Amino acid sequence: MDKNEYVEHEILKITKFWASFALIVGAFIVVALSILDYFITPENFLRFLSYRLICASTMILLLLVFRQSKSNFLQFLIIITAAILISSTIELMILSSGGHQSTYYAGMILIIIFMLGVIPFSFKISIVIVSFIYAIYLLPILFLDDITNVQLFTNNNVFLLTTTTIALMWRFLNQRSLMNELSLQYDLAERKNKLEEYSGNLEGLVVKRTMELSASEQRHRELFENANDG
Repeated sequence: MDKNEYVEHEILKITKFWASFALIVGAFIVVALSILDYFITPENFLRFLSYRLICASTMILLLLVFRQSKSNFLQFLIIITAAILISSTIELMILSSGGHQSTYYAGMILIIIFMLGVIPFSFKISIVIVSFIYAIYLLPILFLDDITNVQLFTNNNVFLLTTTTIALMWRFLNQRSLMNELSLQYDLAERKNKLEEYSGNLEGLVVKRTMELSASEQRHRELFENANDG
């Protein structure tokens, strides 16, 4: 396995671990945040709770499929599906609690931070994920909501896009750091293997030279003991 294959393999392994972790924790957080629904919009508490329970249950099912799957592509689709599922659930809450004026848009920010902060996606995949999330937030409001408070809606979008940009920059730098670290690990492992190989060869050479020296000493001793001259 060369260096590039090693780095890709290790990143994929780390991604799978943290994706599994994100699905578990994400399902718990989705339900736990229902406490805020009770205080922010008590009239929608039960309806939002049903949304959250359906979302969390589906995420648990996705987790089971994710752990059983051996296909990298299928696992990637599961992660994308989970991100779309949570974003769509929050969008339903947004449309039901003020639309473009709803404070639930902050949930989209939490999703972006959580997805990009926990799972070590590549920069390209990160862009795809945040694009899906932002589209899920923006498009239904543009087509289904009557935007009366343009200033607030613009402010929410600017804040959301700014957070997204910062998260993407962090993911890019973190990914480069991870790749450099794995590359260094590979180099150190290769040097260690070469050192062990050299040490083994040296030990074998010492044993061989010792045996030759012992045999030579034995021949000289026999010559000396069997010599006819005084």
